[in-house]
Amino acid sequence: MTHVSRLIQPIVLHQLGFRFADGVPFFESLQLVFDATPTAIVGRNGVGKSILARLIAGELVPSPRRVSRWRIASC
Repeated sequence: MTHVSRLIQPIVLHQLGFRFADGVPFFESLQLVFDATPTAIVGRNGVGKSILARLIAGELVPSPRRVSRWRIASC
């Protein structure tokens, strides 16, 4: 059997903040790490799941800018 190694990109949110255009804060000092473990973001409608996903995807700009994607080797 052939050994296959793949790169995993953990996503690190360090003191993530987000403010709406009118200056109202939505997240402040959010700290999370997403690694290779399957993860779900769940919650009621309107609590910010889509905004968090768009921040992680780079579609929205966090304030301060603190979304990191690191590459690590994994088996």
